[in-house]
Amino acid sequence: MTSLEKEKKEKQEKDSINKYYCDKCKDTGWILTLDINTGEITTKRCDCHELYLKQKKAARLQMPKEFEGIRLVDFKTDIYKNESKYMSEVKKAIKRYLRAFKKYHKNGKGIFMHSKAKGSGKTYMMAIIGNELVNAGYSVRFAKTHDILNLIKSTYSKDSKGDEESVLKQIVSIDVLLIDDIGTERATEWVNEQFNYIIDKRMIAKKVTLFTSNCCVDDLKLDPRIVNRINKMALPIRFPEISIRNEMSKHENGEMMNELFKEE
Repeated sequence: MTSLEKEKKEKQEKDSINKYYCDKCKDTGWILTLDINTGEITTKRCDCHELYLKQKKAARLQMPKEFEGIRLVDFKTDIYKNESKYMSEVKKAIKRYLRAFKKYHKNGKGIFMHSKAKGSGKTYMMAIIGNELVNAGYSVRFAKTHDILNLIKSTYSKDSKGDEESVLKQIVSIDVLLIDDIGTERATEWVNEQFNYIIDKRMIAKKVTLFTSNCCVDDLKLDPRIVNRINKMALPIRFPEISIRNEMSKHENGEMMNELFKEE
């Protein structure tokens, strides 16, 4: 290394040491203010602290972008038309579940939302529950079944930085696990082995697990031991055989059509 290259490297290292993500608090999360009249020093949280917490929650939650930040108030029941009254009761039930979650968290009781119709709102509702619980301070993880299986498979690669045991431990230990689309995977011996381990360990530890599926619990093409455990761990709630995704698309397209083709 030439003297010029060495000098450049030393300058880069010095600059990186003196660089802060937040210049206001110098990455401490606190802002100190000195009262020049009294000499009293007061402290307050820096704005960056709240942003850090939001980013940390988002990273842990791994919520799909389309569901980020949605709350129970955003769940509209009138779009279900003939089933709107029933879905109003479902929304109220979810509200009561969230209100009494300390009890359900202690007992490890989750919810199994099912409907044969794709786009019936079950994943949307599960995402809402996840967001509400994150805001209440619980650690939550959203994952589709194939994402869980692919994450475990990735540890088998020689280039993997993690191992199967640590991945399974992370999945098992999270306060609330949101498993989307269980039952869509091909139920091989290996798949049954992985889900049986995860669900069994979470049941024993009384960890809350929520599920969505295109079939009711007893129709899952999984090992009977898994089905029995899910029945114990989660209350089944039926969602209507209606694709509200299609209804929402029609509404959005109608609004867009009116905006683009309005008379000047």
